[in-house]
Amino acid sequence: MMRDIRQRGEYLLARIGLSTFRRLPLPAATGMAHAIADTFYAMCRQRRRIAVNNILGAGIVSEPKAARLMARQSFRHFAELLVETLHADKLTANDNNFSWEIHPDSQPLLDDPKRKFILASGHLGSWEIGAQALSHRKPITAVARNVNNPYVDRYLKKINPRRRIRQISKYGGQPFRMLSMVNDGEILALMIDQHARQQSVWVDFFDRPVACYTAVALLPLVLRCPLCFASCIRTAAGQYRMTLSEPLSVERTGDRNADVRRVLGDLNQRLETAIRRYPEQYLWAHRRWRTLPPHHVDWRQNP
Repeated sequence: MMRDIRQRGEYLLARIGLSTFRRLPLPAATGMAHAIADTFYAMCRQRRRIAVNNILGAGIVSEPKAARLMARQSFRHFAELLVETLHADKLTANDNNFSWEIHPDSQPLLDDPKRKFILASGHLGSWEIGAQALSHRKPITAVARNVNNPYVDRYLKKINPRRRIRQISKYGGQPFRMLSMVNDGEILALMIDQHARQQSVWVDFFDRPVACYTAVALLPLVLRCPLCFASCIRTAAGQYRMTLSEPLSVERTGDRNADVRRVLGDLNQRLETAIRRYPEQYLWAHRRWRTLPPHHVDWRQNP
């Protein structure tokens, strides 16, 4: 009972806030979002600490003061991303808002409606806007988790229906559905920088081990279909650069574990390289380095 009351209260506040952001012009909504992000950064000690520790642990900067500044920029970036998502229809309808850097070997994958491929990305830049812009060129199926609050989740889907993006639950246990959608010629979009509690392997990310879901590598290996890395970087207010890599090597060598680690290692290295160029546009406040593999010495401990 109390949980339902709390969720309904959260929904009411979210609806009021999101409705306000949708009605405001993008510059005004962005300014308000930055102010809210600054407040949240100041008040939410746990998320602020996670972000600062992640930035220092990744070696992006070495001084705590610089890490705190970057963490605040990251909070602002995420708030701006939420505003952009609410204005996605207008932003993605204008081709002048985007510059495209598509590798020549990947262009046929977009042009041919029957060609299947898997798209891997991370929580960098304006990933939501990038996905919706790409969906104008080819239908996309995205694997994502729902918002914990069911009332807020339903409202978000109503006001931002992702008309050309089909969403399936991250926890839905639907691998065969994913396979069929890729075979139908849709892009299957997967995020690679979420902590994997099960069906995982360990690879290095900023020289520290992280647990990655094996499905990102297993699907292209099993389907023998192309796998590309993509990113969407905000270059200015309402302006974006969408990058699509060449198809990655996913040849099978007979050692499945080694193949999976090689593919995941390549993807994480590409994401790391992109983050180093635009660290303020990465979601540092999520717990990417949540646990350590067995028998691993924590980098934070003195020998």
